[in-house]
Amino acid sequence: MVGTHHTGTEGIETSTEALWEERKALMSVGFMRPPNTFSELQPTTTAPNIYSAYRPLFNTVPQRLAMGEELGHEQYYSVDRASKSLHSLIDSISGTSRNETLSTYPTSDLRKLEQHYIFRNQSEVMNFAVNNSSLLQPLHEAYEQIRNYFGESVQAVLEVVTDPEFIEDQELVIFIRTDLSPDEALKKLEHIDNAWLLDVPADVRKKLCINVEFI
Repeated sequence: MVGTHHTGTEGIETSTEALWEERKALMSVGFMRPPNTFSELQPTTTAPNIYSAYRPLFNTVPQRLAMGEELGHEQYYSVDRASKSLHSLIDSISGTSRNETLSTYPTSDLRKLEQHYIFRNQSEVMNFAVNNSSLLQPLHEAYEQIRNYFGESVQAVLEVVTDPEFIEDQELVIFIRTDLSPDEALKKLEHIDNAWLLDVPADVRKKLCINVEFI
């Protein structure tokens, strides 16, 4: 923790005291409770609040150095320790919040999907579903349509497919595994399009595709 050091440089000492005041705000910086549904997922906002608590120290020291003032050993140690603490916190948030989210909030929702679909590359499918929560309900609806036209014992696979020309362009594809003839399978697929998919919101259709996979 950064403490107040007697440096003989009033500006830096005052800044450190101000740091303590702003760091009290950290007491009110609570990590979000685990959401219960896909729609409750919100971006992590903790990191900017943490930075604001350290800002006075990080902003004032460069200004004093630019004025030709020297930084004492204890001050240097405090700045270095604060910097490492800040980066450690931010890395922890960015590196673990997604894993914590996957392990806490969407478990029940994803379990329902796993009852209907085979996940091809499970972690990739789960991450895509979390990042595109508007697909959850349509995925359940799609499975009902698939069962209606391809039979109750049909196997459906979820896979994230990336456009080879545009890496950032991804979509979640439902592959209907079937041993029907190509003509018959594609005709049933067309029925699903006309009966349901074309009425799905455009933003969902951009991320969700249905195709057949012959076995």
